[in-house]
Amino acid sequence: MKIKTNDLLLLWMLAAMLVLTIPLVVFNDTIGMFVYIINFLIFFMVVVKIVIQQIILQSKQKIE
Repeated sequence: MKIKTNDLLLLWMLAAMLVLTIPLVVFNDTIGMFVYIINFLIFFMVVVKIVIQQIILQSKQKIE
């Protein structure tokens, strides 16, 4: 299982951002909630992208 380094770095950055924005959500800040939702969506999209890449890689390996 090989994941590109830049994808992994992006994942860690987004995870850190999600953790850092938790206090904003806790204090019931509308802007904080908005930022948190956007971060979560980006995080989710990156995870999906990595999963799709893994499936493509595995299918290529099966063909060979």
